[in-house]
Amino acid sequence: MKSEIHVVWNYCVLCIVVVKGNFLKRPDDVTECSGGDLTFGWEYSGSANVVMWEKLPSTTVLSHVLIVGLLTPGSGYEGRIRHNSNGNMTLKSLKEEDSGTYKCTVTYFLGGIVEDSIDVIIYNRLRMPPSITYNSQTNKLSCTVADVNSGIHYTWTLNEEVIGTENALIPKNSGVYTCVITGKAIEMCAVSNIKKNASFSLQMEKPVVAARQPTIRTIDGQSVTLECYVVSAVPQTINSWKWFRENEKGNILSYSPTYNISFVTVGHGLNYKCTATNDAGESIPVTVMVQVLTPPHIQSFGEYSPLENSNLHIRCNISGNPSPNWDQVHWTKIESISFRVSGFSLYFNEISRQEAGIYTCHVTTLLELTSGQILTKTDNKNVTIDVLYAPGSSIKLSTTSNSIITIENSAIPTVLCSANYGPGLSVEILPLNSISVSENETIENITCSATCNPVCSYIWQKPDGNHVADNNLELGAAHRDMSGTYLCTAENEIQSMTLQGFARLSLLVYYTATISFFSPKNKLILEEGDTLQIVCEADGYPFPNITWSKNNYIFSRKDVHYFKALSCGDSGYYTCTVTNGIGSTDEDGFNLSIPCGHIQEDTTTVTFENGTGGSTINFVAN
Repeated sequence: MKSEIHVVWNYCVLCIVVVKGNFLKRPDDVTECSGGDLTFGWEYSGSANVVMWEKLPSTTVLSHVLIVGLLTPGSGYEGRIRHNSNGNMTLKSLKEEDSGTYKCTVTYFLGGIVEDSIDVIIYNRLRMPPSITYNSQTNKLSCTVADVNSGIHYTWTLNEEVIGTENALIPKNSGVYTCVITGKAIEMCAVSNIKKNASFSLQMEKPVVAARQPTIRTIDGQSVTLECYVVSAVPQTINSWKWFRENEKGNILSYSPTYNISFVTVGHGLNYKCTATNDAGESIPVTVMVQVLTPPHIQSFGEYSPLENSNLHIRCNISGNPSPNWDQVHWTKIESISFRVSGFSLYFNEISRQEAGIYTCHVTTLLELTSGQILTKTDNKNVTIDVLYAPGSSIKLSTTSNSIITIENSAIPTVLCSANYGPGLSVEILPLNSISVSENETIENITCSATCNPVCSYIWQKPDGNHVADNNLELGAAHRDMSGTYLCTAENEIQSMTLQGFARLSLLVYYTATISFFSPKNKLILEEGDTLQIVCEADGYPFPNITWSKNNYIFSRKDVHYFKALSCGDSGYYTCTVTNGIGSTDEDGFNLSIPCGHIQEDTTTVTFENGTGGSTINFVAN
């Protein structure tokens, strides 16, 4: 473009013609490897005032070149820009981040601008072969190339079959995974003889699961939580969990590692299965056995009326979980304090009338819960044995002679036949045969009666061995020493043979829990490594619950606790608390001091004796 400027000065005309410049040479788009230099080959005509190179799109100025030859590198390009004499610019020490669009703008002295741009791609040089890593948490295979972030294509194969074209892959099967890298960056910028693939052998494994508690022992009404966990798995990510009852896999109870039973009933006593699933498949189920423990229950007995001199076998059938052992069952006889037979069965060979009576089957079992709690449960039931026997010689006639002589047509007197009998099983206690009262409460008078011919006499035997020769028993105010069994014996005599019947009264006196023996009583100063036994014996009915606590933290529920090797951390105030729900609680305590950092070499024995002379407790410090 031409423009004219007319200046009038001293009647002279000065004509100046300015010609606008243009690009004589435009470079092509460039692809290069990092580390080298790149000369932007623009050539332009005309007299330029300013030449500016920029990197788009952020319009980062690489340099300004003024016509006076001043070179001003842009920020971040200091030392990397060279302005050539022909107007070109060279960018030295190329980097991968130098990739982008570059624009050259030429501004002329008297106005006018020309500009042009090219695209530049810079690839880092491949100096290391690719590598494969496996993240078992996310189940991801990643193929990485050091320092090369562009110009790469990835190809994944499994057993030579193409399965992916990204740098990361989620494996589905075991096998040898291979990552092959190709692309412009590899073709142009790879160091010679560099390996362009990597392989990874992956052995996927289904989860192996285990149970936190393979067996859980509980009782009705409690809450229990079943839990399983993963021992090993490849990949480690678990996609799903399942809890189900044995042989009921289609009925899923929980989709988490835990299954909670908020209110246990007997019907929950089953085997439960837990499985975990990852991308490799489902685990073999792990079993948790839930045992719902139940108190023993003795089935009711039938009627037993054997003939005298016959054999009799009575079995005590007991349900409950766990089933009781032989030594947890025994028999007693109400009329005999000394009678006791162990085991489930009661045998009589040629039973006699004297063996008739009321027999009781007793059972005691221990319910040991997984929590560590031990519950004592009992049951008992009575069975009555009525031995049948002939009247024998006790039969008598109402006449004075066993023969009658009379005249024909005379009236024959009426003759009565009768038999005497003992009290047998007719003995009873009124108003009740089992009484429970609180200490100091007045006990109602108790009466023992029986049906006898001739009339019976009565005698009461108290638990302390004393006797009361009367059918009425007056006890007055209840005291704890009065608890026990009171035996009433009714007897009469027939033909010089004493016949007896029995009835038993059970008296329970409830009284407040108290500590009957406590040791040690005073402050103790021991050393690390010493041993210590602490004792807290209690009295009360029902039998008290005993708890040992240290600084208000309960650590034992037994009357005796033993420390094998004390440490300074065992120092503190120890308290024994007893309670049974009757009245207030009772407690006692002592302070234990153990200096830190010293272990005694010698052996010392300290002996505390019970004031009653009945117990000795030894503390041995080593």
